[in-house]
Formats: sequence, C-alpha cells, structure tokens
Amino acid sequence: MITFALIGSGWRAEFYLRIAHLLPLQFRCEGIVVRDPGKRAEVELRWGISAFDSIDKLAEKVECDFVITSVSRPAHPDVLRQLACVKIPVLAETPPADDLEALKTVWHELGGKGLKIQVAEQYHLAPVHRAWLKFLSKGKLGEISHAQVSIAHGYHGISLLRKYLSIGFENINLSARSFSSPIVEGPGRNGVPAYERKIESHQIIAHFECNGKLGVYDFTPSQYFGWIRRPRLCIRGGRGEIVNDACTYLQDYTTPVSVRLIRHESGGALHLTEKHLRGIQIGEEWYYTTPFGPAPLSDDEIAVATCMVCMKEYLATGREFYSLREACHDQYLNLLMLQSIKTKKPIRSENLWA
Repeated sequence: MITFALIGSGWRAEFYLRIAHLLPLQFRCEGIVVRDPGKRAEVELRWGISAFDSIDKLAEKVECDFVITSVSRPAHPDVLRQLACVKIPVLAETPPADDLEALKTVWHELGGKGLKIQVAEQYHLAPVHRAWLKFLSKGKLGEISHAQVSIAHGYHGISLLRKYLSIGFENINLSARSFSSPIVEGPGRNGVPAYERKIESHQIIAHFECNGKLGVYDFTPSQYFGWIRRPRLCIRGGRGEIVNDACTYLQDYTTPVSVRLIRHESGGALHLTEKHLRGIQIGEEWYYTTPFGPAPLSDDEIAVATCMVCMKEYLATGREFYSLREACHDQYLNLLMLQSIKTKKPIRSENLWA
C-alpha cells in the first residue's frame, strides 16, 4: 500500500485521486490541501477524503509515505519550501519553478540538502517509452545518435529526448523556431468543441546537439487531444531505427530484421473484462507488463501511478528516478529553447546544477 497526501485540487491533481479510487489496494490518499472553502467541501464530498486549508494542518493530522504537490507554477517554490521545513518527503509535480531565477533559488535552497524530493516527470515511464527504452538497452540498434520526438511539450519532450539519446547534464548547442498555421479546433481538456472553427496551431521545432548526437523536438499542443495531429517517434542508431511502432535492425550486415511494438489489451468487443492494457510485446519478447491491471487506466495514468511506485522505492532504497536536478535541467533547456525562438539565435547551455 502506498499512502500519499496531495496539495492542490486542479486538473492534474485529479489524476492521483482517480488512480487511488481505481486501485484502492495499492494507493490511498490520506488527505488534501485545498485553499478555497467551496472546493474543499466539494473534494471531501466527491472523493471521501479529509481536506485541509494549510500544509501545517495537513502535517499535524496526516501520516503518509509522501506528499504530492500539484499547484500553479508561481506557487510551487513556496510550497516546496514549506514542505522542506516540516521534513515531509515530496513528489513534486513539474516543473519545480517557472523561470530561471526561481529554478536557481529552488536548487540552491533544496538541492543536495539531503531532503527527500523527486519530481513526477511521467513521460519516460509511460508503457510505450519504457518498452522502447528497454529494447534499446539490448544494443540491437547500436549506438543511438539521433532522436526525433514529437510527443510532449516543453520540458516533457526534452526529457524524452535526453532519455533516448542518453544525454545527462552535458552542455548542449540548441536552436529553435516557431511556426503558426490554421487548424480546425479539436477536443481539449473540456471535451469536443460545440461548433467548427479555425484556430492557430503553434508549432515549435528545435535542434539539440551534444557529443555527436542530434535530438529534434517537434510539437504542437493540438497533438495532446486532437484527432488530426498524431505523436511521432524516430530513434536511429548505427544498426537500425525505430519509427513509431516499427523497428528495423541488422542481425548481421546482410540480414535486416523487422519487428513491431504490439499492445496487448483486455476487454473490447465480445469480451466481459474491462478494457485495460496488459503489456507490450516487441518481436517475440514482452518488454512491459502492467502492474495495475485490470484497472481501466490510460497510459498517462499508468505513468503517473508508476511515478508513485518509484517514489516509494526511492524512499526505501535511495535510488532516484527523476531528481530535482534533472527537473531543473529540463526546464532550463525548455527556457533556452523559448529564448532561441525569441532571439532567432542558437544558444549553448551550461551545467547550472552541479
């Protein structure tokens, strides 16, 4: 059983509450901090958990493994400081801070101080990415030198690029441009639009170069919910490449082998089981099996639940899965990307988090 408390009650916070509701034998929310009295009463009624108006009251009344912060970017640094003062382990939502000065302050005050903090960057823990990253670790594609990620925005997408290219905190040369084009508005957080209308699709393309490796970031927000902009992934090594759910590599220099990533799901047509992901197979091997079945979780919810499992393991072993240092670095690279768009000039990063 993983027990947690939650600070914040917005759209992202509800992911954790849904997971605990669907997996009551694995996760339990012991309490939540909600500033607004009306929302506080609503949360207590809807989710059946104790709600408090301050971190101090939560710390006084609630015992749990860790606290999850899910608040606005400007408020996040102060919330992290308060939790550090009461020495509660923290799984912090992304990003740790909004701008570079705030990031530096958070790192200076909290980084390397022995505090128990990890960050809930979930994208590399999503089933598809866990499967492909495990596949790459077998060395079938040789050394990876090129990655194109068109899957997630900002620091999320940059985090995936670093994972696929095995780049740590080395200095990176980057350049970025933005483009706008008309698109028919698609679904969003609030569902399908009431009528057809054209909106502007804002796309960012950026190049990240480091030690002979090239990462290409390409994203437009309509990819998250829309129907006509799809995610894309391309990973290239000296012996093969991955393109979305397909991979071709050389068994020897005269023998190409082609395999596909296959999702195995229960439920669906004429099946009485609730629909849920069982696991992922590439070729003849299984590279991912969900520990959360048969709960009907989306891949993103599976990744968020995995963050909580990793946090519990971190508290037991000290093994980090996405540190405050990594989170600061990815947000820093995101800010440099936005700066390059504004100035139309290339930029070289520094290691600010030593």
